[in-house]
Formats: sequence, C-alpha cells, structure tokens
Amino acid sequence: MNKNCACTIASNNFTSKGLSTLSSMKKYKDDVDYYILNVPCPGEEDLSCSFGSYVFLNKNFIKEYELINIKIEFDNDRNRWTLKPFLIKKLLEKYDKVIYVDPDMYFVSDWSFLIEEIDGLLLT
Repeated sequence: MNKNCACTIASNNFTSKGLSTLSSMKKYKDDVDYYILNVPCPGEEDLSCSFGSYVFLNKNFIKEYELINIKIEFDNDRNRWTLKPFLIKKLLEKYDKVIYVDPDMYFVSDWSFLIEEIDGLLLT
C-alpha cells in the first residue's frame, strides 16, 4: 500500500482554519496522514504535538528554517510561502504522495480521486 499525506502551513492564529481544512479532507479519506506545519510570529510559542490524528510540526522539522529567516526580514506570510517546497520535500522522503492545501480551503465533496491522479505531489 502506498503511503500518502496531506499537509498545510498555518500560523498560530490560523491553526483552527488549518484543522478545519484537514478535517474536511479526513471526512472523505481516513487512510492519509495529516500534518500542519506551525509557523509562529515572533514571540509566539511553537506548537509541536498531536491532536487526534493530526500532527503539528514546528520549525525544527525544516532544517532550512533558520537560514530562511536570516535571508529575509521576518514576514509571516512570506515565511509560510517560502516554506512550502521545504515541507513538501521533507514529507516526500517518507511518503509516496503529498498533497499541500492552503489552510483556508474546505472540501465539500470527495477529493480522494486526486491521490490517484498525481505523481508525487499536488500543490494547491
């Protein structure tokens, strides 16, 4: 059986939306692992935990995280956008297929056909 996952990136104030996105996906496909990479604003606490079947990753998951923040002045939106390929690359080390979704999406019908259609990754 292939191992597949879905992931998103969210700051602390967007975590509930990220959970809502992944929950809307899990409703249609339960045999996928679900991840949220937490990118806190300066002064906010890093989240690194499991919540039910959802795994929160913190900046330590991405070895390039500190290097990215040295190169650009901290901007949380730009930081999250910059981290997408690093998150996907890291997850592809463990999974056959990775689907990245923005945390402001919500699935209202079965999306699982996408798993069969992609070869490696899907970035929304």
